Amino acid sequence: MKKTLLSIALCAAGAAHAQFFHLTIDLSNPSTAVFTATTLKSDNDSQATQLFDGITLYDFFSPAFPDPVSGSVTGSLQPSTSDPGLSYDRWTSDQIVPTVYSDLNLYRNYGTLPQTFSKDSQALTGSAVIDLSSQIGNLPVFGTTGWIMGGYSGNLDYAIGSWKVTGAPPVPELPVGAHLAVYGLGFAGVWAYRRSRKA
Repeated sequence: MKKTLLSIALCAAGAAHAQFFHLTIDLSNPSTAVFTATTLKSDNDSQATQLFDGITLYDFFSPAFPDPVSGSVTGSLQPSTSDPGLSYDRWTSDQIVPTVYSDLNLYRNYGTLPQTFSKDSQALTGSAVIDLSSQIGNLPVFGTTGWIMGGYSGNLDYAIGSWKVTGAPPVPELPVGAHLAVYGLGFAGVWAYRRSRKA
């Protein structure tokens, strides 16, 4: 009975902890990275951007890219105040700090529709799936957090919230050749040690 109550308490604590962030990010499978909105309200009012400006996850990529990279977004992630179906459908690396492509911008690819964030409303709604498998060497590790800014480097507004990585990419397995090399070094070390003992 006590174990069951402890399990329930830990699950509830984990769910409550996730709610401190406006966007949770599961990178455990980089080819289907999942960005999920929580129910938190926006940290600030923001009305100076459009869906084309989107939102920017500050300092997301590490190390930063020397040149911009981009791709498509599927799913329903959008400002909660937007009309249903007007979700972000593209992503690109951004440079809030000039020449440093370390930020991730999610945006809608066309139109000049406004996006509004309000301290009285949930900031974001829905979830998005992005293929980040070709950027695996630049992805944040488990537990990394950062700010979500309204807009992008060319039209930046206030921070509307924060993001957190809740699932990280798996540590890559060593190739067979590397395993054999490690074993070979181990055997060579044992052989050298035994030889020195005989001498």
